[in-house]
Amino acid sequence: MRSKREEFFRLADAVVDDGESDPWTAEPWPAWFQKVVLRLTRVFIPSLKVADLKRNRERLEGYGLAFVARLAEEAGKVDTTKLPDNPKFAGLKEEIETITTVVAVRVQKALQAATALPIDGASEVFAAYADGLKKDTFKYAMNRLRDNQTAQICVFLVFARPWIEKRRVANVTELFKGFMQIKEAFPGQKKFFAGNAKARANWEQHFRRICSEDGVKLAPRGHPKGNKGTNKTGKAKAR
Repeated sequence: MRSKREEFFRLADAVVDDGESDPWTAEPWPAWFQKVVLRLTRVFIPSLKVADLKRNRERLEGYGLAFVARLAEEAGKVDTTKLPDNPKFAGLKEEIETITTVVAVRVQKALQAATALPIDGASEVFAAYADGLKKDTFKYAMNRLRDNQTAQICVFLVFARPWIEKRRVANVTELFKGFMQIKEAFPGQKKFFAGNAKARANWEQHFRRICSEDGVKLAPRGHPKGNKGTNKTGKAKAR
């Protein structure tokens, strides 16, 4: 039988669970992915301490529920027909519909479960939840996503996890090209970067720094050359 604390965490985790496994949040999280998520979380919620992510899960969940509550409210205002008619945005449209229809109810269930926690744990949850709503961490995060390089790069790396883990990109250069393709899909961006090589170089430098510091792992260097050597050997043997 679950404890009240375990039940709260189960319901809090289920808030954004669509009932299907996905390649972005599947556990276990590799070390590089944990670092990217931590970096992104700190950009979105500056008042959240690094220690909270490791030792005060009730506080973390409280901020998370506040963020998702605002997200559900705002998702209901989005007209998905106005999003770019591009396959890259298909997943985003589906996610918005899910958030609008089921997530708000799940937030309330998690908060109800929090009332059954021991007083210290419950106070951490509701203090963080109230602080998150008051400061509107969702709106702040969306503003940061629009104007903050770190936020945009980290969100991309989260969704690029399948490419990275399955070695679908050869190196950071290829990964950065994928990032820019998505960024340039937004109105005016392609023209801007086409005429501003310095800005593109700045983004690439930042992108590479995050990949290096967080240990994003890609295909080993020299792997293609190794394949060529193997092929030549094989042909020689065949002859």
